Amino acid sequence: MPLGSYLQGPDSDLAHYTGALVVELTSSTIRLAPGTILIAGNSGDWLPGTDYSRYPGDLDDPNGYVRTPAPANYGIVTDLTPLGAVIGVRGLSPSATRNLQITLIDAAAKALVCGEFDEGGTPTDFVSGTIYYSSGGSPPSTNMVSTISPALTASVADPAWLGKDGTTQVLTLPVSSLTTYFINFLVVQLRYEGTIVAVRDATGEFVAGDLNGDDQVDAADLAEFCACMTGPGAFVPPCECREADLDADRDADLLDFARLQRFANEP
Repeated sequence: MPLGSYLQGPDSDLAHYTGALVVELTSSTIRLAPGTILIAGNSGDWLPGTDYSRYPGDLDDPNGYVRTPAPANYGIVTDLTPLGAVIGVRGLSPSATRNLQITLIDAAAKALVCGEFDEGGTPTDFVSGTIYYSSGGSPPSTNMVSTISPALTASVADPAWLGKDGTTQVLTLPVSSLTTYFINFLVVQLRYEGTIVAVRDATGEFVAGDLNGDDQVDAADLAEFCACMTGPGAFVPPCECREADLDADRDADLLDFARLQRFANEP
């Protein structure tokens, strides 16, 4: 009896995480190591929408429960329709997630080729957290469970990459994972989709804007950049032009050119 849960909005509780990625990195491999953890934030009001008077609603009913993009501190909306035949509950319900912590840890290193790697297969698991369910449009008075018992799942295959933004190393990690966990007699499914961006200060490890590896930024680097320029939104070819992406967004455009000019004036 799976109950599907969905993010409440782009600025809701589960849309923003803090945390740290612990990475074991070599010239040819990358691995998310123990210590990696993501912690859900908490923002907004319990019911930020303007009209919740029609609760409970039907998924297919345009006049049903109103979903709003406004920030909320419950984070998810759960479809209770599958419970209708059991306890008579139907429609969507705001749900609260508190202190949710998630790990992403690889058992083995992934191949890192020209700064890119396949993110698929990274296990997604809960460390701790509490799930609350509302029976209506008001905050729940008690939680249904104090711990979460998940079934371990792995994220799907998706390209991830390691790049540079000035003297900052940037790790961009797309994640799409369907996780099933259990609350009492309920089976709840949560899909996590988004992009994790981790940054690390790498001052002293490389020269910002040095495209040809001679530890200086000059006309030779400008020539290399011009040969690699793709324009906005166009992925740079791997290896030969990866260094021309100076803001770690996987293209070589005028924004990167502006950075190259700035780096050339720095000592």
